[in-house]
Amino acid sequence: MGSPGSRALWVGSPRGRAIWVGSPGSRALWVGSPGGRALWVGSPRGRAIWVGSPGSRALWVGSPGSRALWVGSPGGRAIWVGSPGSRALWVGSPGSRALWVGSPGSRALWVGSPGGRAIWVGSPGSRALWVGSPGSRALWVGSPGGRALWVGSPGSRALWVGSPGSRALWVGSPGGRAIWVGSPGSRALWVGSPGSRALWVGSPAGRAIWVGSPGSRALWVGSPGSRALWVGSPGGRAIWVGSPGSRALWVGSPRGRAIWVSSPGGRAIWVGSPGGRALWVGSPGSRALWVGSPGGRAIWVGSPGGRGSWMGSPAGRMQEP
Repeated sequence: MGSPGSRALWVGSPRGRAIWVGSPGSRALWVGSPGGRALWVGSPRGRAIWVGSPGSRALWVGSPGSRALWVGSPGGRAIWVGSPGSRALWVGSPGSRALWVGSPGSRALWVGSPGGRAIWVGSPGSRALWVGSPGSRALWVGSPGGRALWVGSPGSRALWVGSPGSRALWVGSPGGRAIWVGSPGSRALWVGSPGSRALWVGSPAGRAIWVGSPGSRALWVGSPGSRALWVGSPGGRAIWVGSPGSRALWVGSPRGRAIWVSSPGGRAIWVGSPGGRALWVGSPGSRALWVGSPGGRAIWVGSPGGRGSWMGSPAGRMQEP
């Protein structure tokens, strides 16, 4: 009971159970401190229960190298089970509420972040459920290399299903084979990859429907400056309606038969190809009817400066009223 060189109260021998106040070195029960109340059982190398600190309340079970239960921190309340290298349950942080289960290298459940609420299950290399981010709401299920469900991004809402190399439903911006809905500036539906058939709805400046890839048949409706319908590929038959400055109907390919209605400055009907027979009605400055090809027989009615009729080819006979 007490020693000349230290303040201590103990009962029993150093190898047995004891109640003491003063120095470490053996298992002990320690009650009271100069600055506050404390209960301590065990030595630093063994299991221990410690309650109370000069600045806050705390419960600590176990040694620094083993599993432990810890309640209370100087800045707030907390529950922590396990050591940094083992599974753990952790609740509460100085700035927010949080629940964390597992070690950094294993599956974990984590709730709460300094900037917002979050639920996170699993490690970076395993399946996970993650909800909430500091800047937006998000749901993420799966690992980066496997199937995943992801909702919400800092700048826009998004739903993403699948991995970058597999089919996916994704809302935000395109990437890989996917079904894509929504863009930062407009609504859009996009199906397929850039090199395959696709359905695309909506453009930043107007509505559009586009089906197919640049090298295959496609249906395209709407342009940034006007309404348009386009069916077919650049090298095959096509129907095109609407131009940036006027309404138009165009059927066929540049090398085949075509019907074209409306020019930027007036109405027009054009049938045929540039090198074949054609019917053309109307010019920007006057009414005109033109039948035939530039190098063959032709019938022409009307001129830009006045009325007139012309029949024949440039090198043949001509009739004029």
